[in-house]
Amino acid sequence: MLPDKTTVELRLENAFLEATIKGSADSVAEVAEQIGWLGAALRESDDENSMALCMPTIKIHHPAPPDKTISGGCLGFPIRKIADTAATGQCWHKLFRNPVIVEGYPITKRTRYGTGLEIPVSMMSILAKVPRLHEFLGRRLLKGFSTAVVPTEKLEDSILWHLHYTEDGNRLPYPDFKSISTVDVRLDEVVKGRHILGWCTEASLHAG
Repeated sequence: MLPDKTTVELRLENAFLEATIKGSADSVAEVAEQIGWLGAALRESDDENSMALCMPTIKIHHPAPPDKTISGGCLGFPIRKIADTAATGQCWHKLFRNPVIVEGYPITKRTRYGTGLEIPVSMMSILAKVPRLHEFLGRRLLKGFSTAVVPTEKLEDSILWHLHYTEDGNRLPYPDFKSISTVDVRLDEVVKGRHILGWCTEASLHAG
């Protein structure tokens, strides 16, 4: 039961989820939106090696009559493929195999949009297979065997990072900070800040 007394009953049968929501129109819509997001996010792309987009839809089967507020509907999850490009802000794609990105939902306000994926630094470390934050030549970065996640810019509300990696999974040397876009970050900024992976002005890596 929600704070406004709205009740939610979920029943899973034969791989179908049936939800019965009783309450205010706003609460019913909010619960339906959350179920839609979960249904879209917790699925895989049809292609084993590429990402896909999904925007949940709802189809009302039984509209409510004028004197009542009861209606029935069905959520749909159409999936469309993403073109594989090397556009700025998309290096984070290489951390995943075939996830689905949910469209149509708001994200937290940013100083600059189109910069990549907002992700906790702890999760970024796990996905990049980096056990801890390293300090190299006075600069902090996440460095794994075949990956390096380097801070490239500090904004008012976040730190931007870029992922360097080897396509074949072989060892990646430490980067040459003189040849790539990078900034120094303090430990407290890493611990407390927002982190966005995917943005850089120069993607070339001259490893030393």
